[in-house]
Amino acid sequence: MKKITKKQISSYIGLTKSIISILDEKKAEKITVINVEKQTSLCRYFVIANGLSRPHVISLADELDDTFYKIGFAALHKETSEGWCVRDYGSVIVHLFDRQSREFYNLEKLWKDGKFIDIDTLLPN
Repeated sequence: MKKITKKQISSYIGLTKSIISILDEKKAEKITVINVEKQTSLCRYFVIANGLSRPHVISLADELDDTFYKIGFAALHKETSEGWCVRDYGSVIVHLFDRQSREFYNLEKLWKDGKFIDIDTLLPN
């Protein structure tokens, strides 16, 4: 994976691209980006993805933590519970699920009024 720099993540779109790139590299499934800025003041984007198993979900969250830690950047808040990890980066909140929890919570349906972003436009070629 290409090294991520603090300059790259200085904008919300750069941060989102970096998150997606990390998750894609680590084989996260069904990566979804929703622009929710018109629905909430919490953040601009939700990034939602799932892992193959509970350990995979934790390793995805750990990879985000480790990659950003190396450049002096940290989540504002971290939460890990059974089947779900959340990382709050201010303008972007990342939700990582195991398959069953993702289906149960169905954030895409809950935030259906947000604008769904085609991640192919955000991933490097």
